[in-house]
Amino acid sequence: MSTRRGYLQVGSDALLRRLGVDTDGIEWVPMEPGRMRGNLSAGVVDAVAAPLPLPLLLERDGARVVLNLAELRASTLDVFVAGRADWIADNRGLTESFRAALHDGIRLLGREPELAVRAQERFARLSPELSAAVTVGTYIETPAPDQLDFWIELMGSAHLIDHPIAAESLLVAR
Repeated sequence: MSTRRGYLQVGSDALLRRLGVDTDGIEWVPMEPGRMRGNLSAGVVDAVAAPLPLPLLLERDGARVVLNLAELRASTLDVFVAGRADWIADNRGLTESFRAALHDGIRLLGREPELAVRAQERFARLSPELSAAVTVGTYIETPAPDQLDFWIELMGSAHLIDHPIAAESLLVAR
């Protein structure tokens, strides 16, 4: 996985626990996505939690995908940006500027797919062929409370938060 305690680890742990696996014996080791295939092939690690589309390459190399994190929930946020509702409300100009920049970036990638391919090649280290085959993810401008509830549940199960948080407290009216 690329980072400790990130979505891949937390989501994998949650799914494994739902399947009855004791996750206490798993030792998570962060590594760069570009090293995952080699480390798996060399036996340095037993398994990897890999972001899409790396599982496609791993399958091509003979690996077997054993967990699909999409099984956790039908509609899962890949990335979301959160902050305290009061801070966001007090810094409305900054948050609106950030939201506008994200929106402009997504529109730009939608208009210029070759730019998206180059970005995936550079930052995700995908081959040009694979980058061209992978579509740019959708941008959810306003996440639904049930999507945030899912993340809150995952973070709580990983002991990343130690008190209940209401999804509504993270949403700020526009």
